[in-house]
Amino acid sequence: YYRLSSDGVYSYFKQIADRVRVDVTLYNIPMFASPIDVDTITRLALECPRVVGIKDSSGDLPFMMRMIAAIRSQR
Repeated sequence: YYRLSSDGVYSYFKQIADRVRVDVTLYNIPMFASPIDVDTITRLALECPRVVGIKDSSGDLPFMMRMIAAIRSQR
């Protein structure tokens, strides 16, 4: 439940994704941890083949739509 910068969140998930042999699902739970912003999610999705999904507990539908659009526009 530590608050991290966007770079800290990116680094955390990137290190995990680079070291495991299983797929990784990001978990955005802004009420209890650092929120994952759209730019960071997009960067992880594009740079880390092991990152395959996200569970978003923000309840923010416009955020989810921006995230989907950002990733789709990069692929």
